[in-house]
Amino acid sequence: MELELDLLIVGHGITGANLHLRAKQEGLTCAIFDLPEENQSSSVAVGLFHPMAFRDSKFAWAGKEVFDEALSFYKNIETDEPFIQELILYRVLESTEEHNRWRARMEEPPYKEVLDFSARMDAIEAPFGLGKLRSCAKLNVANFIAKSITSLTEGHYFQEAFNYEALDAENGNFKTKGLSIQAKHIIFCEGLGVRKNPFFSHLPFHPAKGDLLKLRLGHDLKAAVNKKDFIAPSEDGLYWLGATYDNKATEALPDEGAAKALLESAKSFYADKIVPLEHLAGIRPASYDRRPFVGSHHKYPKLSVLNGMGSKACLLAPHLSNLLLKSLQGEKEIPPEMALDRVERYLKKKAD
Repeated sequence: MELELDLLIVGHGITGANLHLRAKQEGLTCAIFDLPEENQSSSVAVGLFHPMAFRDSKFAWAGKEVFDEALSFYKNIETDEPFIQELILYRVLESTEEHNRWRARMEEPPYKEVLDFSARMDAIEAPFGLGKLRSCAKLNVANFIAKSITSLTEGHYFQEAFNYEALDAENGNFKTKGLSIQAKHIIFCEGLGVRKNPFFSHLPFHPAKGDLLKLRLGHDLKAAVNKKDFIAPSEDGLYWLGATYDNKATEALPDEGAAKALLESAKSFYADKIVPLEHLAGIRPASYDRRPFVGSHHKYPKLSVLNGMGSKACLLAPHLSNLLLKSLQGEKEIPPEMALDRVERYLKKKAD
C-alpha cells in the first residue's frame, strides 16, 4: 500500500501540532509519527506566553508581532474545545530602577498599548508596584494537541517510534508495516528526541530542566503574576507555580529542593495561603544560543527540522511553522540567527 503526502511530521508536541495545523490551513496533506510518552517537555508545559523580556522591561527578540501572530493563529482554529485564554500578567517590580524603567517604557510608542502600572494588587506584596502587561495568553496544550490529532485524515496518525533505518532520505520515502509513504518533505519536531536522529543528532542543545508545582491559593488572582517565577491560573481553577531552571540535570524527575525553592519564591510576593498539590518536571529543548533550529538538511533537502525553542514553543511555533513552510516553498528565507548553517560554523569553530 502506498501513501503520497506533502508532509510527514515526526514528533507531535506543541511544535509538531502547530506545524500540522498550519500546514492544514495551507491545504497540505500530512501524516504524523509520534509516541506521546516522548513528548516529555510538552506534556508538562503550562502554556503561558507573552512577548516580554522582563530583565530589560522590553520586548524579547521575537517581538510583539510574533505574539500577535501566535494569538491570532490559535484563535482562528475552529474547535469545540477552546484552548486559548487571554490574560493580564502582572510583573512584580523589584527595585526603584525597574520601577522607573517600566514607567518610562510605558511612554514609548511600541509599548503604550500593552504596558500599564498598578500601585497594588490584593494578596501580592509589591513595594515598588506592579507592571501590567496586556499581551499575555495561555494555551491549553493538551486540548491543542488533541485538536491536531482529530484534524488528521483517518489513518494518518501513527502512534509508534519512527524507524530512521527505514527512511530513504534522498527520495523522501519511508516504509512501515507494509505501507510505503512518499513525502515531499519530512520534518522532525522531536524536541530532545532528535538526539537519536542520525540526520540531526549533531544539533547542539543546552537542555534546561524545569520543576512546576500545582497549587491551591487562598486568594483567587484571576491573572498571572511574575517575579522570579510565575503564578498562572490552570484550567481546573487551581494555579501553576514555576518554573525552575536547571541546566545540569539530565533526568526529568521532580526535585524536592526545587519545590522548596519555588515555594519560597512564591512566598516572597504572594501573601495568602499556598497549598501545593502536585509536582511535575520536564526538560526544555533549549538550543546552545537560545535561538531555534529551523531549516533543511545540507545533504538531504527533503529532510527538515523545527526545534530548539526551549520554553517558548507556544509563542514561537506558529510563526516558525509558517516560516519553514514558506521556506520549503521557496517563498521566504530562514533568518541567519535561526538557519542551520550557523550550527556548522559554531561546531567548526568549537573543533578548532
